[in-house]
Amino acid sequence: RVIGKGGETIKGLQAQSGAHITIDQNFPDGIPRKISISGPVGCVEIASKLVEDLLKGGPVGSTSVVPGQAQQLVECPKEMVGRVIGRGGETIKGLQSQTGARIQIDQAASPCTVTITGDPYCVDAATRA
Repeated sequence: RVIGKGGETIKGLQAQSGAHITIDQNFPDGIPRKISISGPVGCVEIASKLVEDLLKGGPVGSTSVVPGQAQQLVECPKEMVGRVIGRGGETIKGLQSQTGARIQIDQAASPCTVTITGDPYCVDAATRA
């Protein structure tokens, strides 16, 4: 359930949270597996909440905010989205890594909406970047 077909679910959880998630494969079928989450504290908290929501069978919201975390919405002109994301996602991944904040872009909105979530300090750093 956490890994998903072709690793799709776990990749999505990692992209949403900015944390690295691994699942121990050395357990027999039917035995709960160990899930390890690593990364900046804010990202780990978000990933933990997302995994918990998934395991409870509830919806995994891309807007899940852990108590004590901040969220900032920034408008971005459509023509600037490519610069924010970068080639192969390099720029946005770098920003997430440097700041510890989770950055998501809703390209369906007009103008595009950039959602920055994490520790208040990390969100502030990402907003200024």
